[in-house]
Amino acid sequence: LNLFDIDGLRLDLMGICDMDTVNQIYETARIYKKDFIVYGEGWNMGDVLAEEKRGTIQNHLQMPGIGMFNDYFRSVMIHFISGNDGIVKKVEDALTGSAEYLGASQSINYVECHDGMTLFDHLCRYKAEDDLAVNIRRCRLALALVMTARGIPFFHMGQEFLRTKHGVENSYNSGDLINGIDWDLRVANNAMCDYFRDLVFIRKQYSEFRDESVEISFQTEEGCLIYRLGSLMILINSGSKDILYRESNPFEIIFDTNGRCSIRSDTVTVESYSLVICKR
Repeated sequence: LNLFDIDGLRLDLMGICDMDTVNQIYETARIYKKDFIVYGEGWNMGDVLAEEKRGTIQNHLQMPGIGMFNDYFRSVMIHFISGNDGIVKKVEDALTGSAEYLGASQSINYVECHDGMTLFDHLCRYKAEDDLAVNIRRCRLALALVMTARGIPFFHMGQEFLRTKHGVENSYNSGDLINGIDWDLRVANNAMCDYFRDLVFIRKQYSEFRDESVEISFQTEEGCLIYRLGSLMILINSGSKDILYRESNPFEIIFDTNGRCSIRSDTVTVESYSLVICKR
């Protein structure tokens, strides 16, 4: 593999990779491409190496340039969109980079990836008492939470159009019948793809999502988690009822449940299982 013909490298089984070797790969690649990225799973797998030499999340401070899949973020966000409002402090931590676990510069934020169960399958299996429309809204909210969190957003191919593996929890050896992409779902869920595209646009347009010097604060008002990020205000409703948010001075609504918009108002309805982004 010629590392310098690509823009990044994903390392599997980092738990049995020597972290000095991982650092050397990163440092060498950055000589040739200053924006080259290296990321991996960081799980503590096997006993080939001594604990202090393993390329694991536990040793992430010794690998400051290496991104790692943040399973803490995944767990917190899945619980949150499923209606657990008792973990708001953990949600705040996850949104700002999971400082106690990884930190924004190393955190690969995700809710589903490669071999694991898709979020859509997970919700339909574990939240089966809820109707399909509710679980779809939860999937849309999950996309928005990953995209607006500090750190590195990661999306599983097909997540933006409700990819399913038909309930298979670990599909590493399941073949194309399970792992193949059903492109008919892309057509059927075109509106959700447009929503995702607008999220990408917002993420790229506003440096607040990447600038580590931007001031961040949180407050909760009538069930709405208010995430302030520099000039942006993100209103998050993980509950089953719409919330009306009001301020004394008008603000600009730049993203709502339908995607990008530009509305000047002093009030906004944050629909159930949704997120609204405003600009001051």
